[in-house]
Amino acid sequence: MRFSSPALALAAILTLTSSTIYSQQPVYEPDPRSVLLTNEGQSALQTGDKSKARDYFEAALAIDPGNRGAFLGLAEAARAEGLPGQAISFYRRVLELEPTNTAALSGQGRAYIQRGAIEKAKINLTRLENLCDTDCLDRKLLAASLADNEQQAVVSAEAVTLKPTASEQTKTP
Repeated sequence: MRFSSPALALAAILTLTSSTIYSQQPVYEPDPRSVLLTNEGQSALQTGDKSKARDYFEAALAIDPGNRGAFLGLAEAARAEGLPGQAISFYRRVLELEPTNTAALSGQGRAYIQRGAIEKAKINLTRLENLCDTDCLDRKLLAASLADNEQQAVVSAEAVTLKPTASEQTKTP
């Protein structure tokens, strides 16, 4: 009984100290060589050389496996090549490293749309709405992609002409 007050005080101090230590995450500093290769990859991607861009991004990741920009670049290259499944996995890797990365959420949502997983894309849009304001470019890109997809679905449904089947033609009134 006589040790309970000091023990409680010590437990409270240790709890507060340990929670502040664990809540501070180290700031990620990418390797400058990896950043240079990532920038070269982005340039190659903009010129349309997807193969060369992939090589640069992969080299950047060999130097710095935590380079989010290189993973984002690989994801964009995969989407441009029509490989949404591969792009989704690269975006997922970025989100594992940084769960609030808006570029990864938006890109993953657009890859989901490309793959036909509209509900998952809407979930990403909801997450973006919680993370950034209405002027957020990543949020606008995903919302526009969803709107385009819905418009295409309506147009394609209207383009279908119904033809009567044989059973409808033989019915008598």
